[in-house]
Amino acid sequence: MATAQLIVCATTARTPLFDGRLAPTDCCIVAVPTERPRVFKSTEMSWEDLVIAAAVYRAGTRAEA
Repeated sequence: MATAQLIVCATTARTPLFDGRLAPTDCCIVAVPTERPRVFKSTEMSWEDLVIAAAVYRAGTRAEA
């Protein structure tokens, strides 16, 4: 995993599959839940990641309403 450029996880798991700190900072992680695929690319700054994740969540919630 330390040299991965792409990590794809297709699962219905409700808990993390791996420690995200093990993935390289330039790695693209794709999570495919049961509803629809989502792509997350880290900014390498945790507070910015949180802001981006919150915005994506809010946009998805509005789209589903």
